[in-house]
Amino acid sequence: MSTELNRIQKTIAYIEENFAREITSGEIEDIACYSYRNFQRVFMKLFGETLSGFQKRLRLENAYKKLLYTTEKISSIALE
Repeated sequence: MSTELNRIQKTIAYIEENFAREITSGEIEDIACYSYRNFQRVFMKLFGETLSGFQKRLRLENAYKKLLYTTEKISSIALE
């Protein structure tokens, strides 16, 4: 069981580090050692959201922080 949790944690860490770009299903499969579909199912069961929803939330949270704590233009933050 702990091996499975380690793979899931490793995959989540990878997604968090690379949230700003599109992550391919092959990348997820390589890191998680699950099929993409199976990882989606496990992720949904554990976290109650989809992988794409998780990535979108990370992007929005990052944009929110940039709006609050940087002097970047809103348009450049939006384009990211």
